[in-house]
Amino acid sequence: MRFLERLRKLLTSKILWTLVIAAFVTWTFLPRKEEKPVSPGKEGFTLYGVTLVGRDRQGRLWEVRAEEIWQQKYGNEVVCTNVERAVVYTEDQEEDFSFSSGWAHLLRNKDYLKLGGGIRGRLEGGFFSTEEAEINLDTREIVCPQPVVFTREDLQISAGRMEGNIDTENLLFTGEVIIEKKGEFRIRAETLRYWGRMKHYELLGGVKLEL
Repeated sequence: MRFLERLRKLLTSKILWTLVIAAFVTWTFLPRKEEKPVSPGKEGFTLYGVTLVGRDRQGRLWEVRAEEIWQQKYGNEVVCTNVERAVVYTEDQEEDFSFSSGWAHLLRNKDYLKLGGGIRGRLEGGFFSTEEAEINLDTREIVCPQPVVFTREDLQISAGRMEGNIDTENLLFTGEVIIEKKGEFRIRAETLRYWGRMKHYELLGGVKLEL
């Protein structure tokens, strides 16, 4: 009976539940290790330290040099780890854009490419760095849902999110946008529309200029 009474007091103790809640909150905010998109249980083969080239009748579609490349048996799915350099080509066999990343997951039958693990990308007119990106290889639409930094010559744009079209270089930046031009100005805004080819940008919402 004494044991049951002590157990009852323990379970109703405010100190106990305070410790439990504190432990849960601490566990919730612990950093999680990002998992790469492996494909267990699927038939395929793995290559190490190679360059893989995707082609069609017109020529090269893409080229990837990575530490490890897994490809599904029938070639629809490709998973790359520690991507040193990847290039996507235009129909004219010109370099469209390139990037390096911690991993890349390509669904060839859907023209869908997802990148993660720290990305450094190059567009025709500049560079961008972010943690994650999704690209439609058919429409050339790109979405970077996490904080991103885009640089072109002496202009730098920082934002919480970037999306737009790689071919036309029409980009939309949202979420605490900061534009900096070395030695000239610093601008804060809520939204930025950027037309890379024309080097023109439009600021919307809460614009603040710092000279």
